[in-house]
Amino acid sequence: MTSHPPLAKTANPRETFSSNWSFLCTAASSAIGLGNIWSFPTLAAQYGGSAFLIAYIMITFLLAWPLLTLELSAGKYGRSDNIGILKSMTDKGGKPLALWGGYLALAFITTAAALYSVVGGWVLEHAFKSLCELIQIPPSTISLNSFFWALAFLTTTALFSSRGLRSGVERCTRKLLPCFFVLLIIMALYVLQLEHAREGIRAYLEPDFTRAFQSDVLLAALGQSFFSLSLGGTTMLIYGSYLQSKSRTHTLATQVVSADILVSMLAGLMIMPLIYSATHINTNAISEEGVIASGPTLAFDVLPSLFSHMGTIGNLLSLAFFGLLWLAAVTSAISMLEVTVSHFQKKGHSRVSACTYTTAMAATITILLIWGGNNLLMATLKICTQLIQPVLAICVCILAGWFWKRGKMMNALSGKESQSIFWTTFAFYIQWICPLLILILIFSLWK
Repeated sequence: MTSHPPLAKTANPRETFSSNWSFLCTAASSAIGLGNIWSFPTLAAQYGGSAFLIAYIMITFLLAWPLLTLELSAGKYGRSDNIGILKSMTDKGGKPLALWGGYLALAFITTAAALYSVVGGWVLEHAFKSLCELIQIPPSTISLNSFFWALAFLTTTALFSSRGLRSGVERCTRKLLPCFFVLLIIMALYVLQLEHAREGIRAYLEPDFTRAFQSDVLLAALGQSFFSLSLGGTTMLIYGSYLQSKSRTHTLATQVVSADILVSMLAGLMIMPLIYSATHINTNAISEEGVIASGPTLAFDVLPSLFSHMGTIGNLLSLAFFGLLWLAAVTSAISMLEVTVSHFQKKGHSRVSACTYTTAMAATITILLIWGGNNLLMATLKICTQLIQPVLAICVCILAGWFWKRGKMMNALSGKESQSIFWTTFAFYIQWICPLLILILIFSLWK
């Protein structure tokens, strides 16, 4: 009979997801973010078309799946906030590392929520302008600054979070994720009919297998996979702590990773035709050096220029596009707030007060980022995603591989202590291979 990992004792019964489907919607919503829409398609086009897709899928299952499985399993085992979960892995020492990593993760994830609020504010502002254009009201008649839009995004996210796991986070993501998929598919089907769409699809999917295993392509795939699934931010540790004891974490991790890959591929079918349509109206969609626009430049400069040339249908497309970005942003931001909210709840605060403290902290950082301007924003983003997040992922690997008793680790991973060849290999992989891959990524980003 299959045994399950022992649950850490907590002062208050810990909430759990109502079903594996609810967890899948919530975790997939966390993983599916802005990077899937505005960076994955352009990376694929620049690094070998469908050959990049193959490299991406391979790297994702080599790095992202093991780390995601580990984080979910450790969360289900620890049943606490991120610090408590990390400490539950320290059977052979390592408590200072767990404390250091836990508090660093809290600082990182709160700052990440603030960064998402700034970008989410831009999304809301452009969606509002698109709506005004659609109903023929000049946007300039309603003047609202960046602080308003960013804090409006953060407040909306906090309201979802404050209602609790099942009534707020779970119910929200369970409704928003299907909306995201439907909107993404509708937009992809429409833009495939645009003039010059075939050029974009050819650039996106035409394989260049000579590049599939080149170092620059593999590093690009490694970076995209790592950051797309938010590994190391301890978000999935918290979501794992809400799993029911019968849940099979490796199966759920496979489903989350597969959903993330599917969204990335669908996003390419929407974004690349739009980019190549934009190249024909004198936008900076593709530079003279052949670099394809991505990130904020793509979302807030290139595509709005294209939409403005398309009349009423362009306004509809613009509203749908920024609605899609909002869905991706808000569901990811909810998961970020959950890490800090869970920490305050562990300290004895109610859900509402924990959410209030978390929102106040994120709002303070948001205001500072906007006040500091683009240079501060980009520097903070680089430090968070290219240094702190990978370091935190290595911290989790070290705690699991070197300080967690092997029997307990096996129990948490597979639900039984028998060390099968697969899980023994998995433990070795977490101990040695994953940290090495992450170190390679850090070196490539900072060389």
